[in-house]
Amino acid sequence: MANDVPQKGEPLVFFDVESLPVDRDDPLWLKLRSRVEVLPEESEEDHEARLEKIYQFTTMNPALGRVWMVGYAIGKAEPVLLVGDGTLEGERQVLETFQEDMSRLDNPWWIGHNIIGFDIPFMQVRALKHGFTGLARQLGRATAKPWNHRYLDTMKLWPRTSNDRSGWKDGLRGLAKLEVICQVLGIELQTGVMGKDVAAAFAEGDTEGAKEHLRLDIVQLRELFKRLWPIL
Repeated sequence: MANDVPQKGEPLVFFDVESLPVDRDDPLWLKLRSRVEVLPEESEEDHEARLEKIYQFTTMNPALGRVWMVGYAIGKAEPVLLVGDGTLEGERQVLETFQEDMSRLDNPWWIGHNIIGFDIPFMQVRALKHGFTGLARQLGRATAKPWNHRYLDTMKLWPRTSNDRSGWKDGLRGLAKLEVICQVLGIELQTGVMGKDVAAAFAEGDTEGAKEHLRLDIVQLRELFKRLWPIL
């Protein structure tokens, strides 16, 4: 069985992805949009507002959303930020560069916050869309046993009680968010553009604000991993 923690000399890749909503004229989005029926007694204005919320949430769906930025740091190296222009071609260029950079590493450990629930599958779908099968395969084979995946997801590594999970029913969402954990551990918090603001930052042309958020995510992630290492 493979080691379940990194061994000396094995490459560690701390990474994070920033995504954008689907293109508004994408055929799949137009098809799905047309299926959202008007609710009883819902005004046209309210219906359009609900459609907009659904649209914005496509940032989380790899069949619709697209990669804007990928940030990564190998071990203790400075973070590298790969930034596209928000188009499908820009996404392709970011993924191509990321594939080239990662192809130099031998079986790395992928470290991130909620990478199992988002970053890994999102990147795999987008990589497959653009034909980057090498990257999709390196991120993890679909048929691999769970213990053979070299993922260290800090959201899952963070100790959580049953109360943390039941807190969702009481509206206490986000107890395992990176920002919350950093606050608990005294890791320096971010200001400015945050994760929920990335799509708005793109729309407003604030690329630098989004880049700084991505860079700080990598910095926080690496510090969090350092704090969690003693209990791995």
